[in-house]
Amino acid sequence: EPKQKNNPLAPLSVGGQYSSPLTRVPGGLNIYCRIKQRQMILGLEDIPGGTPLASFLIWLALSGLYYLVCYLAVLNVLDDQTKNSLLKIPAMLIAAIPAAGLMAIFHYKPFALGALMCVMNFYRVRTLPASKKWKDIKINQPLFYAASYAYIFLLIALAIYIPTLDFTH
Repeated sequence: EPKQKNNPLAPLSVGGQYSSPLTRVPGGLNIYCRIKQRQMILGLEDIPGGTPLASFLIWLALSGLYYLVCYLAVLNVLDDQTKNSLLKIPAMLIAAIPAAGLMAIFHYKPFALGALMCVMNFYRVRTLPASKKWKDIKINQPLFYAASYAYIFLLIALAIYIPTLDFTH
């Protein structure tokens, strides 16, 4: 039996165990063979529907984060800061630029999120006068609607447009 480490007829050690090194054939001959054993690691592409499912879950997580950050946080903070001031419209338009840049970094297209924002914004502005923090102030609802929808539409347009720009020059 071969005992050398580099002998091609020696048994192969895989993970501390030898593969079956000895095969008996009729006639009494002992044949040594090297059997390559692999450990199988499953990837997403090995699971049926794994890659699309992972892509969907990532899209869903990004949509949730963008909804919280680029919609709820930005609009509520700017509404609290600007109140009924006409500076609300330029502030919202300026705030749309970094929010759209954030979406462009992750190649996120906000089609479904934009529709959700438009619907939810209608109900958000409609219920503002009934909230506790706006009880003492008479809200100029046309201003709130105009500023927030301008923010949403500019955000969607810039998030779609920015990835088409070529910044290599």
